[in-house]
Amino acid sequence: MAEINLNPSFSDSVKSTLDTRTGWVDTREEKWNYKRNAYFNLESVDGNGESKNDKETVFFIASKNNFGGSNAIGKSFSGGYLQAFYSDYDNNKNSLKPKFESATISVRGGESLYDTYVKEVTVNFTVFTINDLNRVEKSFFLPGAKAFVNYGWLGYTDENLRGTEEIRIFNFGFTMNTDGSFSCNIKGLTPGFFSSSQTATKTFPLDEDEKKALGDGAAESPTLPQAILAKALAAFGATEDDPNKRSNNELITANSKDGNPYYSAGILSSDLTNSLLWPGDGRLNSYYYLKFETLIQEIQSIIPETDKLFVFDNGLTSISTISFGGIDATKALGSADPRKYIFPSGMAYYGDDGFASGAPTELNIKNILISVSVVNFFYKEIFENTEESSKQVDEKINTVKTIKLLRALANDIKRLSGGLVNIEIIKSTADDNKYVIFNRVENEKKLHPTPYEFSVLAESSIVKSVDLSSDFDVDAMLGLTIGSVKDGEVSLGPISKVYDDINSDSIGYDNKDANNYNDKLTKLANGIMKTKFSIHEDGIDDQKAQSLADSYRTGFKLMNTDGNIGGTSPTLPFNLKLGITLDGVENIKFMQPITIDRIPDTYKQNGSIRFLVTGLEHTFDSNGGWDTKIETAMKIGKVQ
Repeated sequence: MAEINLNPSFSDSVKSTLDTRTGWVDTREEKWNYKRNAYFNLESVDGNGESKNDKETVFFIASKNNFGGSNAIGKSFSGGYLQAFYSDYDNNKNSLKPKFESATISVRGGESLYDTYVKEVTVNFTVFTINDLNRVEKSFFLPGAKAFVNYGWLGYTDENLRGTEEIRIFNFGFTMNTDGSFSCNIKGLTPGFFSSSQTATKTFPLDEDEKKALGDGAAESPTLPQAILAKALAAFGATEDDPNKRSNNELITANSKDGNPYYSAGILSSDLTNSLLWPGDGRLNSYYYLKFETLIQEIQSIIPETDKLFVFDNGLTSISTISFGGIDATKALGSADPRKYIFPSGMAYYGDDGFASGAPTELNIKNILISVSVVNFFYKEIFENTEESSKQVDEKINTVKTIKLLRALANDIKRLSGGLVNIEIIKSTADDNKYVIFNRVENEKKLHPTPYEFSVLAESSIVKSVDLSSDFDVDAMLGLTIGSVKDGEVSLGPISKVYDDINSDSIGYDNKDANNYNDKLTKLANGIMKTKFSIHEDGIDDQKAQSLADSYRTGFKLMNTDGNIGGTSPTLPFNLKLGITLDGVENIKFMQPITIDRIPDTYKQNGSIRFLVTGLEHTFDSNGGWDTKIETAMKIGKVQ
């Protein structure tokens, strides 16, 4: 079962809550329309009353539970106005108790539209005595201190009308006012921020063969790339000083080490300045690889307290065999640079049958062979910090940097496959402690759920405000030029479904013209096969690899989709953002589709347009107000 859902429907539970609210507005229901009042409470957590582990900051042990239960900041006073004052001298008799002022809870996407997110909570409150400021300092002014926030609409039990968040405080401060009171603020993040940054405490062990493979300079505490290089070299009886040791002359061979397969390939270099000596041909170099799945297993072995931190979504890991222009996809597609990556099955064909025979057979992203040297390159970029005077190396694996490493590899694989493979690593929807690895291309071909539509001007409308804005940059504008479309740089199919005047004729494609895109696609396919199949005999350099990758990308984007110029994916993000503000509601989730009734007709085509939730912002004030701002990005493509 998949642990991710990139095409969620709008929540039935939240839809029911909003539909009920619409009925309340329509019938002028007294409790909701005239008596509603929101609450927001901040509570501290005693650091001395809980068991500790190495994921807690050292400051947590100093936190004191002075603002829990009925004393929580923001709790209403049951005994009337006088209960807002202290009645004992120890707490400055007749002084006001702490007062909640405002708060925001922001939920926004991460590095990409498909990334998971954490919630950032900001709370502003006022304390009126130095005693209370000291209590606040012991409870909240501690990096990593735990706290809880509780909020909702008074008198309602619907789970979508209330919420609770546990946070870790990471920033705080106060200003002193002219009356001697203190305006305080704290900022916190929901859990996962500290745990996902946890560093490893053990190292990769090397056996004697692996130490011998690395030579006299073998590290006592090897890094990830050093460890996999040692295993790969040891599998073939090679060393770092003599890497070109192979048991036979086949282009791809596999040997096992510690139960895992490692691979070696001999590839011609057309750049004579960067070649290693090889018997019979000074341009033939040995490259060492491990499967993507093996790389994940090696990473898993070093990250602590996790059995399966990174898991593959087995339903979304296949590699497509898309064909175009008569091209034999099983042979002509794959990696444009076999020195870095070799795809499984026939995609490992580079002009000699023996080249493909040693590669893994199943077309699956788990079986993509990744060069050890490429892992080393990205590892150094991410884990090493350079300064002018010295180089400091952080050799400790942690989840945050590991995700960056895997995403760097994924982006490079996407580039060198022209987009045939688009690996994503996102947090599981089933388990917050796991990250799911999958190939996004296959998933994006699915139909998308119908969006939930908000009514704006009807008497029963629950929408308080609407805004729509563009977010194009110079690169995006250049990508949308007619020339870029003609060159296959932009997929026109989805856009032409929304903007009727944009089609193949309007940008100068003539079906009777020998240069129309079908002929262009055929010529491109022939060029791809000629270039890729020459690598075995003529070798490869960076220029040839990039040229082949560009041809792949252009070919995929020139593919015909429902009679229009399109690409491999029937949907694409568009740089338009829709914002909707309504009275507070909980549990609207990331990427759920919505729309509104009062926007230009172009943006209301339910067959092609929806706006996906990319962020939420809850704002609370001291007068019982709670607003929810829904932030979305427009997506063009086929909807159910």
